[in-house]
Amino acid sequence: MLHRNAAPGGWESSSKDFDLRYYSDDDTIPADASSLAWDKLIIEATERAGREPSPGPKLEVYFQVAGFRKVTKRQFKVPIGSWLKAPALKEVGSVYLAQMIEGLEGFSLGLMCDVLGWAEEEVKKFLEKVRREFTSGKQHIYMV
Repeated sequence: MLHRNAAPGGWESSSKDFDLRYYSDDDTIPADASSLAWDKLIIEATERAGREPSPGPKLEVYFQVAGFRKVTKRQFKVPIGSWLKAPALKEVGSVYLAQMIEGLEGFSLGLMCDVLGWAEEEVKKFLEKVRREFTSGKQHIYMV
């Protein structure tokens, strides 16, 4: 969130916004992957609920519209899993995978049931497939 009390010449930093879309540099996400379907469903449901699912790519414009100058944008890959070679990204990916696995049901039930009209058991069964794909290590998924 941009602060209204930033003084002229001051600076603002935002490091928590993301792009909810999944990416892969090596085509390891099959078109019929449950994890990819889940990502698209969550984005669709979030938009239907009147929320922005991917504020990250728009932050630069938000800051400029708010009157900030010399806006610098830096993006980082946030892997889901420890498939990257760099030790720091392996650790980040492991932590993010654990967060995704633990939070998947919480992220999904309200949006998929209340907004998209799925039955709770249908969502839970679908999420089992998503969890298996995330933990398999076969899909090199990341977010920015």
